[in-house]
Amino acid sequence: MSDAQSHRIGSSAVSLSSLNKGGWENLIAVLCKDHTACDDAQSQISFSASEEEVAEKDHNLRFVALLAPRPHWMHYAVARFVVVAGPLSNWTPEQRLALEAYARQGGALVLLENECTDAGFLAPSRAGATTDPVLVGQGSLYRTASLSSKELGGLFSGKSWKSINARPYVPWGSQVDSFRRVAAISFDFPRLRWLLI
Repeated sequence: MSDAQSHRIGSSAVSLSSLNKGGWENLIAVLCKDHTACDDAQSQISFSASEEEVAEKDHNLRFVALLAPRPHWMHYAVARFVVVAGPLSNWTPEQRLALEAYARQGGALVLLENECTDAGFLAPSRAGATTDPVLVGQGSLYRTASLSSKELGGLFSGKSWKSINARPYVPWGSQVDSFRRVAAISFDFPRLRWLLI
């Protein structure tokens, strides 16, 4: 920051090194109604495993608490998982569609049935009682009963965590790039040397 005579009067800097540790490919977004629910969900995901898994998750996973839903699916695109630990009943149709589109575009969505309080959201994919992931478009839907049941921690530990973690993460930018390679038209014009030959 400088004054009118171009004399430096101060500066400010923010270190982003903590965001690079582990990378965006391990970001977990938690949608919740308050910080208590977000903290509980993060705690279950982080600490419900063996000591080795806890250390691995502490090193690799990053969390972001979202107290309000987003209007477009691209807002969720950087998250490897989106955990819904809050009610969907007061969401707008655009916000509900954004979350559904995130899953259909290849995202991993985790619904806590008791907290989301909306049986109509993704109802065909939620039919029946199953603990296995359900395909929703190109993505996956994981369901747990509630925060108090501690099933969320079980989903992110042991064999379940190994199978979820083994799921390949495809960054959204690379999907766009591969589409561009397939769909884009390129023109190769002959060079003068080729014409002369």
